[in-house]
Amino acid sequence: MHSGRIIISAIAITGSILASAHAQTVPQPPSAAERPDQRELIVTAQKRAEPALEVPLSMTARSGEALLDLGLVELNDYLADIPGISINARGNGQSLIAIRGISTGVGAAPAVGFTIDDVPFGGSTLYGSYGGLLHPELDPFDIERVEVLRGPQGTLYGASSMGGLVKFVTRAPSFDGFESVIRLDGSQVENGGSGFGLRGVFNLPLGKSAALRVSGFRRTDPGFINDPFRHLKDVNEKEAWGTRAALRFTPGTRTEITVSALIQAINSDGANIYDLTPGYVPVYGDLLVKRLPGSELARMRYRLLSGTIKQDLDWASLISVTAYTESRYRTIVDVSPVWGPRAAAAFNIPVPGAVGQYAFATDKFSQELRLTSPGDTRFEWLTGAFFTIEDSRGRQRFQPVDPATGAPLNTPELFDDTYPSTFKEIAAFGNAGFDITPRLSVQGGVRYSRNWQSFVEIVRGALGLPDAGAVKSRDDSFTMLLTGQYRFTDNVMVYARVATGYRPGGPNTRAGGVDTPRTFGADNTINYELGMKGSFAGGAAEIEAAAFRIDWDKIQLLQRTPLNAGYFANGGTARSEGAELNLTMRPAFWAAMGFNATYLDARLTQDAPPTIFALDGERMPYSPKWAGGAFMRLEDALGPWALSFQANYRWEGARGGEFARRANLPRYTLPAYDLVDIQTGIARGGWKAQLFIRNLTDERAITSINPRNGSDAASILMAGVTQPRTVGLALSRIF
Repeated sequence: MHSGRIIISAIAITGSILASAHAQTVPQPPSAAERPDQRELIVTAQKRAEPALEVPLSMTARSGEALLDLGLVELNDYLADIPGISINARGNGQSLIAIRGISTGVGAAPAVGFTIDDVPFGGSTLYGSYGGLLHPELDPFDIERVEVLRGPQGTLYGASSMGGLVKFVTRAPSFDGFESVIRLDGSQVENGGSGFGLRGVFNLPLGKSAALRVSGFRRTDPGFINDPFRHLKDVNEKEAWGTRAALRFTPGTRTEITVSALIQAINSDGANIYDLTPGYVPVYGDLLVKRLPGSELARMRYRLLSGTIKQDLDWASLISVTAYTESRYRTIVDVSPVWGPRAAAAFNIPVPGAVGQYAFATDKFSQELRLTSPGDTRFEWLTGAFFTIEDSRGRQRFQPVDPATGAPLNTPELFDDTYPSTFKEIAAFGNAGFDITPRLSVQGGVRYSRNWQSFVEIVRGALGLPDAGAVKSRDDSFTMLLTGQYRFTDNVMVYARVATGYRPGGPNTRAGGVDTPRTFGADNTINYELGMKGSFAGGAAEIEAAAFRIDWDKIQLLQRTPLNAGYFANGGTARSEGAELNLTMRPAFWAAMGFNATYLDARLTQDAPPTIFALDGERMPYSPKWAGGAFMRLEDALGPWALSFQANYRWEGARGGEFARRANLPRYTLPAYDLVDIQTGIARGGWKAQLFIRNLTDERAITSINPRNGSDAASILMAGVTQPRTVGLALSRIF
């Protein structure tokens, strides 16, 4: 039983639902006989609604309320608390996310897929995702739940889900009645800045067959990084805002239509990064940096327009999901240690400062049609077709600047690289399950995909290269799924699962003018998994366990030319083996506790190519051998008051950083860390107040390590770091 789902169940006991409550008062705690278990948590991991403990795969689901209760509002924070996920948080909206160790580091296309209400979001290629570093950054308010599916999900979800999938499910408009929620919160970081948040939502029925739901938020995430050389404090403060509107209506008894629009934006003038020596000692002091004026800013914006039609055909349900998404990202980075000397040599001037300007944009249209059989039958099936087209535009520009003011110097262009690209994919898929006996079931699925890509690179400036012209690629992928499931009782089952996933290949850059492959192929994973899920003693104890092995073939690896330009080629194999255990106990109606543990051994099984200094047996980047956590939740009623207390503990072992790119460059290690969060709340009627403390022990948990220059012996390391101790207070009102 995953700790995230435990939290959801415990919160359900108190009835403390904020963003979409259907009751006007807080209920009394239920008796032991009424206590809910995970069989009541409905998920859509297999694109049909079913109880979480009956889904034959390893997954975790957490509600938006549970995340807000603990003050977790950023993607890196609330995913890092979920077992099996490794995050290399690099600041300024950039993070490398891996599930079960399926990652070769920064620079490749994403290996984890993202969907919002079954709409694939973000770039499928390295050019549309900034080398796998950009992901949808959704505020958890008005999110029904976040589902994390571990292991390849290629059959139902297609490209880029070879390691797993993160699935956002938003709250649907309700026909049941008017409701409105407003939430106000504030927070203070130890020796840092302050933050605030204002969130609101209303649900308005429009007759008996239509409903409108509108939500919005605005928040300031407090900063804690200081730049004493510019006399600036809290430079990494973030401003975020967003809104969502959804209209649901039933023009007939057999038809349901939902249209929605979502927009969110995040602006920041600094990253959650500070400077360390190679011995991991702060260079300038705790949480201090030295940067060029005007650098380190980031601007992110996400838009989604979607329409879903569900048609009851008696013998099946026809579902159409049509969507258009936009993602925009822009950042300015201080790259003086590398590009300052290059500019000095190119223009014969004293060594200046230098900034890198990065801009990425992806426009994506997708269409999925699927037929789903009625539920609760002995034979269940699903079949569908999918189409998407992505237009992405990337640009990297390096320019010398005055190191004192950050103003551009009056020099010719140094380096300006633009690369528009297009990705088109079509796919057909099917899934079927059959109950051989009331206890024994089997399930199988297949998916065939074909994609076409085009890419143009235009390089200008003193350090540029001649244009290489347009490059095109095409590849095909076939994925499959086979699952066997046996139910010992109505509440206990075991399963065996074999599933595959893939990541598209694509065209290469010019790669420094060297004769390199113009394209590279898809890589793929196959996952073998044995698992068990069970609920015992009427929900007083729940357990979920899985053991797995993932074989990874034709790995896409970033390689280097003699001029240090990058290109991709397929080569080598890797293997990830491990086990996951989650346990929860509810000894009384007012108490719940549990823990989770993950063992992971993800390693290369062949030597990497010569330009990557990684040998057979070396651990994959950012994959801890051990990780785990524990929680305790207490709740009771005191007259009309509902009281709650929760403590969460999370521990992650040491992780290796990026593979070495040069013979004498060390591979840095991210130290182990543990974090404690606590939350207490009191509610009465439609009012609820909460106090939360994140990172109670004020630990400096390092989330990424990168050298600040290009030499073999870096003198300064840039370290991503979690937020210091933060105290917050939230007040909400349900109308």
